[in-house]
Amino acid sequence: MILSALHEYYQRMVNDGRFGIPLPGYTYQRITHVVEISEQGKLERVISLGESGKSGGSGQRSLVPWTLEAACRKSNVAAYVLVDKAKYSLGIEGDRLAPEHGRAFRDIVEELGNATQDVGILAVLKFLRDWNPRTVSDWEHQDAVISGIIAFKLQGDSCLVHERPAFRKYWEKNWLNWGQNKFKIKAKCLVTGCVQNIARIHQPLKEVKDSQTTGAALVSFNKDAFSSYGKEQSYNAPVGEEAAFAYTTALNHLLHKDNGHSIQIGGTTTVFWADSPGAEDAIRTLMLPQAADDASGEEQCSRATGAMTAQAVREMLMALSKAESGPGSLGDGELESQCHILGLQANRARLVVRFWHCSPLGELVHAVARHYAALAIERQYDSQPRLPSIRQLLCATASHQGRKSPHGNEFDTIPPILGGALVRSILTGSCYPKSLFSIVLSRIRTDRQVTYLRAATLKACLLRNHPEIAGDIRESLDEARTDSPYLLGRLFAILEKKQQGVLGYELGGAFRDRYFNVASATPSRVFPELLRCSRQHFKKGVFENAYTKKIRDVLQGIDTFPAHLTLLEQGIFNIGYYQQKNVCHGKINQEPSHGYH
Repeated sequence: MILSALHEYYQRMVNDGRFGIPLPGYTYQRITHVVEISEQGKLERVISLGESGKSGGSGQRSLVPWTLEAACRKSNVAAYVLVDKAKYSLGIEGDRLAPEHGRAFRDIVEELGNATQDVGILAVLKFLRDWNPRTVSDWEHQDAVISGIIAFKLQGDSCLVHERPAFRKYWEKNWLNWGQNKFKIKAKCLVTGCVQNIARIHQPLKEVKDSQTTGAALVSFNKDAFSSYGKEQSYNAPVGEEAAFAYTTALNHLLHKDNGHSIQIGGTTTVFWADSPGAEDAIRTLMLPQAADDASGEEQCSRATGAMTAQAVREMLMALSKAESGPGSLGDGELESQCHILGLQANRARLVVRFWHCSPLGELVHAVARHYAALAIERQYDSQPRLPSIRQLLCATASHQGRKSPHGNEFDTIPPILGGALVRSILTGSCYPKSLFSIVLSRIRTDRQVTYLRAATLKACLLRNHPEIAGDIRESLDEARTDSPYLLGRLFAILEKKQQGVLGYELGGAFRDRYFNVASATPSRVFPELLRCSRQHFKKGVFENAYTKKIRDVLQGIDTFPAHLTLLEQGIFNIGYYQQKNVCHGKINQEPSHGYH
């Protein structure tokens, strides 16, 4: 299903022509230098396509021939066709010769020359037969040439050798049967249903977090325990060469950070696409609802986002999350467009599918709207997002005390599988991960900070996972609510505010640090003492009238202080504390610099 959807997406991109997707049998490569030769194979000049004397990311992006063996070569000797590193095309690597690699490149050119009899390819063959790699030392900017990507050009031609019509005609017809492909087995492809050469290995997929720099495989078999009926490697999951090329090319396109189709959610790299461009813009807005409004944010989406569609989705989400009818800005065709969301996580050289979701855009919008309706709670600061992104919710599970991973990133402390589980629950409307609720409670116990996103997360988990216990949790303070955990949370917030008013903010803050965890878990141990101390503070006079009535009103609903609160009751305690604190402190226009926590 995943491979079929990616294969179809590749075909749509090729037919559309706007995406610059490589055609079958080709890939994009940055060529840094062109070796111009005569028809007799004599070197005429070396042309630099990048900054003079520099290598690296400079060069001219060109469509070049692609072979699976070269794409997966890693430490193996396997040359690309007519365009490659100097290690292959010139047989030199740094200050050392690379005769084996140079021979592999020359063998390919010789086979192509015999097959096509193209003048340009035969000229390259003559050049390579007479070529002495040591003469590179006489070239200008030799270091840049040696570290670059080399292509060839016949003197007098306006195109490179690999762009000549005779070669292109041959390659587009024969690339599937090129090289080792001619020795591969034929079988029915699981993706297309056609009988064709089956890919033994698949092209690496890059830009998945924590994967190897050379890429990772989505389909891979390397142990006997994974194999069946004596088949080797990916023959166990027969995918044709053409389909393997299509799905890996499409997925690499989606994963590329500049294409606006991927986001990082915890340890999960998430890619998304749809049947129509408008629906893709809508998915992007669903995944990053505030990104288009906050261009400086860490989760900024691609500037290619369609403004009208993005705004329509935001309006629809706001309306649906408030149980209102949608504004209807999206057409029926867009709402019926099929959307695909794929979550990947790297495990060394292999990829793990964390989640895979397909549904019409309309269903997706409603699912996300239900999620935001469950999250809805009064904000601490006006600058905080009304529609927090998934990444922001995950950041709320990170400690506020600056605990970081050995690599210095506090977000690395978020459990790696939590992101995928959270996305899956949002998209399907199922229960949120059980660990999400417990992790947020744990973080609150660690730093005694009940913030907007943490309170919203607790509310959503209680409403969706435990509606019989949560009851009707409102967005703002509910003075009519009478259950003890909620009232105890309110009471603690009032006592804390009173302490801050009497002793000052810093000394009052120590009150929370000292008593919050005990009050939320074992109320009977601490609340009688807190109330006794509060009466002494009220004798100072100025705060007596302001707080006595508030405390009395809350205590009327509490018969006894319970000895223990369950984890679910602690969640309700935290929500009551958060909502009462918002009333006591009032809402501020701008939040502190530590972010959307």
